[in-house]
Formats: sequence, structure tokens, C-alpha cells
Amino acid sequence: MAHRNARMGSLRGLESKGFALKRRLDAIQSVFLLSCLVVLTVVVAAWWVVIKPRGRGEIYLSLVGRLKYWGFGGENGEFRGLVIAIVLAAVPVGLTIAGMTWSARARPKSSVLHGEWLQDVVDTVNREMSAWIILFLNAYICGVAVMLFWIDALLRKQGVMNMLSTLFLMTIYLFSASLPALMKIGDGITISSYAKDLLTLRRVAKWRYFHGVSPRYNVLDRKLRVKWVEVGEKGWFWLSFIFVAFVSGMPCVSLWLSLSLHYTILPVRFEWLSLMFILFGETSLWFAIVSAVCQSVWWVRVPGLKLDRTEWRFTILYVSIFCIIGMPLQVFGYYMMIQNWWLASLSTIGVNVILELLVWRTLRGHREFSLWILVLHGVTVAQRKLSKRMIRPLGEVDVENYFAVADLIVPEDSALDGKTIKLRDFINEMMTFDAPCEAEVASE
Repeated sequence: MAHRNARMGSLRGLESKGFALKRRLDAIQSVFLLSCLVVLTVVVAAWWVVIKPRGRGEIYLSLVGRLKYWGFGGENGEFRGLVIAIVLAAVPVGLTIAGMTWSARARPKSSVLHGEWLQDVVDTVNREMSAWIILFLNAYICGVAVMLFWIDALLRKQGVMNMLSTLFLMTIYLFSASLPALMKIGDGITISSYAKDLLTLRRVAKWRYFHGVSPRYNVLDRKLRVKWVEVGEKGWFWLSFIFVAFVSGMPCVSLWLSLSLHYTILPVRFEWLSLMFILFGETSLWFAIVSAVCQSVWWVRVPGLKLDRTEWRFTILYVSIFCIIGMPLQVFGYYMMIQNWWLASLSTIGVNVILELLVWRTLRGHREFSLWILVLHGVTVAQRKLSKRMIRPLGEVDVENYFAVADLIVPEDSALDGKTIKLRDFINEMMTFDAPCEAEVASE
């Protein structure tokens, strides 16, 4: 056993030397995933055609009947000519985009020029990612066109030439679908991601200092024993969230109960149906709050400071989707009880006053009577993920570029209080979670 351990040690030392190839390009995976998306699109469209209700006076048509009614499998070659033109146009478009190259200049030796160099790297990565998205959309449209051509060919049931044309277009699609994987994304993406993560941590550090919270402090980072069950950090978070959601949801249930006892004359089954609409709407609104809290690291900032960029666009998108679903459901639920759209809308706004107050005070930066504790927890969890993602590439590439980015974004002489609390030390403390510190920074 000792000899085997010694041989294993020598082999591990040998493994660290030499070059090993990594598989970075996987065209088969790109084609497979894109093909699954194309097939899913066609299947969903076919399902929508099948379940679409008939209009008054329309005859019943099956899926094949509807397709032939729309021109698939007919003798007119206008549709097939259009599909062939789309597929053939995808090749030069894809090759043109894939052939575009953007190269960021090398890092200059002078630190005065590091700002322009980093901006050039970020712009180059944005161009490459935009080109990749366009390539993906180009291949996706080509795949949908080929699928429609296949459907048309199967419905025509004609000779070998038709199938050969279909196979030729299929080959073109496979080529277009492999281009996103073959396009080279420069090495600047790691530097760009590192810079954006460091900007996020800088903004979070200012936010923590503004609220007087130490770098590693998390209110929910403690344990609670309920009988024989020990509730950890996640348990605290979800218990707090459920409690706040329950308290904020009581007005909507109370209003429904009052209307069902004293106002409405609906049958019992419709009353319960309206309650389901109201509860589903309230749940959707709280899904919006959950998504915002879980992504709080991207939108928290110090009120009045506009220097750091906030990535709030996707958060606004998620919140808007859930609100668009939740608010109409509640309005419709109260409309079933009141039979008045204006009163139903005002009732929806009134019963959510607690939720609206919590959100308003949280966005204003208030700690009391807000969701600030839950936001702090979300920020802390995101800090851990950012720290792991930032430290991982440092051992694989030239660290001089990372040092230059760090010196540019977080200068050595920058201090939060202007004197003693160094911003760099504060951020380094935020990235360590081995021994949580529960002491708070003295707020001014």
C-alpha cells in the first residue's frame, strides 16, 4: 500500500506538467440543442392549431386538413420558393457574422491607459456576444424553415427530387446550426466578467457601509432549534418570507370574507372560484417579490450615488411578468364579487397596501418595516457566488491583467470613510465567509 501511495504521488506530480487539450468547441451539442428548440417550436405551433376553436360557420378540419388549407402540400410553388430563399440566405449571413473578428488591444504598460484598455475589452466582448446571438437566431429561423419544408414535402408525396431538395436544405441547416459553436469567443470574456463582478462588489460594499453593516454580517446567519428540528440560514429566510407574505395577504382574504358574508349574492361555487383567483394573484405578486429579493445584488445601491452601474433590467422584466399575471387575477376575482371594474381595481390596490408599503420602504433604503433583512440575505448569498467565480480563473491565466483591473476599479488608496476603512479591505472581507462576523460598522 505504501508503494502504491508513493507511485500515486509521483503520478500526480507528473500530471501537473505538460499540456492537455480541452474540448472547447462542440458543434454536435450546438446542433442538437438548436434542433430540439426548432422541433419544440413546430410541435407547439401544431398543438395550437389542433386546439384552436372553430369559428361560426367553419367546417371541422384536422391538423393535416388545416395545413393543406393554409397551402402546405399544394401545387403552388410560391411557398417552397420562399422557404428555399430563407434557407439559402442563412448561409451567407451566418458566414459573414462568423467571419467578423474583433480583437482588443493588449494591456499597455502605462497604468494611465488601463481605463481605455478595459473599456475596449468590455466592448469587444459585447460585440462577440451580440454576434453569437444573431448567429443563433439565424440558425433558428433556418431550422424552422427547413421543418416547414419537410412538412410540405411529406404532404406532397412526390418523387425523389422533392426528398433530395429537402435533404440538401437539411445539410445547409446543419451547417448553420454548427456556426454558433464554431465562432470563437475571445479570452477577454473572463476579464470582462471579472471587471463586472468587481464593480458589483464595489457597489455592494458602498451599500453595506451606508447601512452600517459589516462585510460578513448576515441577520439570518444563525440557527434556531424548534423542538428536534434545527433551522439554519435557508430555514430562517423562508420562515421570515412566509410570515411576511401571510401578514400581507390577510387583507385580501378578509375583504373576500366580508364581501361573501354581507354583499355578494353569488352561488357558493363562484365565491370559492373568486377566492382562488385572488389567492393565485397574491401568490404571483409574491413570486415577483421573491425574484427581486433573490436578485437583489444587481439592483441595491446607495440612494443619491450614480457612479456604479446597476443591472436591474432582468429583475424588472421578471417582476413585471409576475405583476402582469397577478394583478389582473385579483381584479377579476373581486369583480366576480362586486360586479364593478373600478371598485375591483381599487380593492386590489387597497388590499395590497402592506406589500406596497414594504416595497416602497425597501426601495427607499429604509431598514425598519421593509424587506431589508431579506434583501441583505440575498446579497450575502450572491457575494459567496461572486467570490467563488472571481477566484477560480486566477490560477489558470496571467494574473497581471486581473491586478490591473483591480487597481483600476478599486484603487489602493480609496477609503469608504475617507480615512481609515479601505474599500479594498472591505471587499476582501466580503469575499470570506469562514467565520461570520456579527459586529456592525458604527453608522454616522
